[in-house]
Amino acid sequence: MKIFKYTIHPGLVEIDLPIGAKVISIQCQKVGNGESIQLWAIVDPNVKDTERRRFYLAATGEHLPKGIGAFIETFQMPNMGLVYHAFEFNG
Repeated sequence: MKIFKYTIHPGLVEIDLPIGAKVISIQCQKVGNGESIQLWAIVDPNVKDTERRRFYLAATGEHLPKGIGAFIETFQMPNMGLVYHAFEFNG
């Protein structure tokens, strides 16, 4: 097992993850003078088949769409002054 990192963005995100991947965190990470949103997952690097997973990152005060699923993480983007809330999306 290894921990892999994937760059994502606010709103609805679709990612092909190895089957059985377990998302462990979504956070803002400083990159140069800016910041980006990263998803970390525990994956089996021997698993070559993937499955499309959907996530929704909503800013505080944003309307949540129908189909919102399990809560994963709340994180801040200090340079932008925003707080986001990450969910797995079932819709």
